[in-house]
Amino acid sequence: MNRSIIQGGMGIYISSPHLANTCSRAGVLGTVSCTGAERVLVHLLQLGDIGGHYRRALSHFPFPEITERILAKYFIEGGKPVDQDFKEVPLFSMRPRRDLIELAIAASFVLVWLAKEGHDGPISVNYLEKLQIGHIYHLTGAALAGVDFVTMGAGLTLQIPGVLDAIVSGGNPSYRVYVEGSTRGNETISFNPREFLGEKFPRELKRPGFLPIVSTDVLAKLMVAKLPSGSIQGFVIELPTAGGHNAPPRRKGVFDETGQPVYGEKDEVAFNVLRDLGIPFWVGGSFASPEGLARAQALGAVGIQAGSIFALWTHSIVQR
Repeated sequence: MNRSIIQGGMGIYISSPHLANTCSRAGVLGTVSCTGAERVLVHLLQLGDIGGHYRRALSHFPFPEITERILAKYFIEGGKPVDQDFKEVPLFSMRPRRDLIELAIAASFVLVWLAKEGHDGPISVNYLEKLQIGHIYHLTGAALAGVDFVTMGAGLTLQIPGVLDAIVSGGNPSYRVYVEGSTRGNETISFNPREFLGEKFPRELKRPGFLPIVSTDVLAKLMVAKLPSGSIQGFVIELPTAGGHNAPPRRKGVFDETGQPVYGEKDEVAFNVLRDLGIPFWVGGSFASPEGLARAQALGAVGIQAGSIFALWTHSIVQR
């Protein structure tokens, strides 16, 4: 991936399909946030799906019977009354309900499909690793929509390449989920897309590139050592001033006069180590300017990841 700027994944619907689509058309790697995608889709359908964009995307979902069930349950023509509560979405568990799995697959498909609509530029999808249970379903939906990259952080993402490989080859993805208080420490959740969705599920899909988000060269080096060659197509290195789910300082309990944690020498990234890995990388955290881009490239990066500057752009949902 040779684009020098990545528009980062932000929040629930801040990195919307429209923002990612617009960025990709402009030569940036557009990233659509699909964290909580099932809730975003349900919310928008109950608001009447202004412009019909989400119903249009659902019409391209390759399992029309699922589309029909979702629309019958959640779509409200003209939008719900102001004093009416939104219908609730079930919570994920280690044995999710069938309708929740359908909704997760369809929702990630829809958001990625809209981000890719009308152009041939690359689109990445962003999830938070620590929201673990839904990954095998959401990534199935994103892959069905032809997503080009998966960008993930907020946890150690060593399991993601295997999940992607299983989904695109017609296999059965699984994920080890950390269970607090469990004597075993984790439980495994598995999924058979072909059994669940039927014979119409493709036997082969395009394998998205994987761009893990890390905060240190140590973690990048660890991932390269533990994963098979070719698992990672690039790293996003988020420095302490990057917005979002930042790694805490290695030195605990030290704060400045405003109460913010203090990062020190142990938190500095050894860019020479990153360069030696031979894998492209982008740098995030106060690099969102022409000078910042040049500074990142001087460190050996392909370019930068930027978030806040795109959140404040006129094409962002924040500005509407």
